[in-house]
Amino acid sequence: MIMYSNTAWPPYVSLVANVKFGSYHHIKLDMGLKPNQAARMVARIRHQVKLPLVVEMETNEIKSRLVRLAQAVAAAGANVIMLTAGDFTSAKAALSDLSPKITLPLFVRCPITTSDEQQELQALGAAQVIPAMASELVLAATN
Repeated sequence: MIMYSNTAWPPYVSLVANVKFGSYHHIKLDMGLKPNQAARMVARIRHQVKLPLVVEMETNEIKSRLVRLAQAVAAAGANVIMLTAGDFTSAKAALSDLSPKITLPLFVRCPITTSDEQQELQALGAAQVIPAMASELVLAATN
């Protein structure tokens, strides 16, 4: 006898819950890193770490390069891709480019001013929107 659950769980729901509670490994990719270099780095870390792997990328990259980089990171074993943007418009553009091509959960960290902006990012495919102050992003970029 085969039994089916009547509860529909979105993909990666338990993974997103783990990331919300801080049980994950986080790496940030440097600007200008080639897709094959990023894939090697993620694969090496994926082999060493058993926790969910969150890979952070900045949206300053060229559009086609950002997509190739995200695809390489996803193929190498990342569990979540976090996009860091300096403003809402660039986050929206990057998310609309990546969302149809990447099946991993996409987290977005950018300054947002209204809940409508957060809902718009979620409608474009963001699994999680992490509001950030513009000053936080400037500090992170300079460190």
